[in-house]
Amino acid sequence: MTVTASASEARSRPVQLWLAVWAGALAAVLAVFLLQDSLPWAVNYPASAIIPVADWVSALMSWVKSNFSWLTRSITAVLGVPLDFALGLLAKNFKIGHGAEMLVLPRLSWVGVCIAAFLAGRAAGGWKLGALVGGCFLYIALFGQWTSAMLTLGLISIAVPFCIVTGLFVGIWAWRKPWAERLLISPALDLMQTIPTFAYLIPMLLLFGNSPVSAMIATAIFATPPM
Repeated sequence: MTVTASASEARSRPVQLWLAVWAGALAAVLAVFLLQDSLPWAVNYPASAIIPVADWVSALMSWVKSNFSWLTRSITAVLGVPLDFALGLLAKNFKIGHGAEMLVLPRLSWVGVCIAAFLAGRAAGGWKLGALVGGCFLYIALFGQWTSAMLTLGLISIAVPFCIVTGLFVGIWAWRKPWAERLLISPALDLMQTIPTFAYLIPMLLLFGNSPVSAMIATAIFATPPM
């Protein structure tokens, strides 16, 4: 009987503790509600105590944009060369010259791209994979999404090699310098994959302009950590 009574008391103690906690919390809420006229700071957080983090970040971004826009726009110009070539090859036309003397070279035919996709799939995994890849490209064309898909493919065709090269060198640096991997690389990689994509797309637009290069860099930031 003594053992049974002790076990029953031990099980009832957590229940009593939680009841006391909930009773105390309800009493505190009721007290604040009744005294809200006398204690306004307990109802509304005082504006003077708010830390202006948003203002600090805005000021920092304005300073970076004013002092480093020449560097970021130079990077945009360099990365824009292969990106414009890929987009012109797959999604847009090549335009050479200006005015009446402009020469327009058409993009790759959708038939040619589908055949190339089929041949690439066949070389990588046989006839079944080739038929699957070619069928997927044909599906995109039949449903009127070809231009959008080729824009994405052109963007990825430049972003993926960039991510591979960047990830390779960063990985080698992390292997050779454990302190850099622990203090710099790991926290940066965690931030790059946990922060939502559109959260760092806005700074990219401010620094690199409203261009496909900004989207490519944002894609690279998210895709580099697995590399």
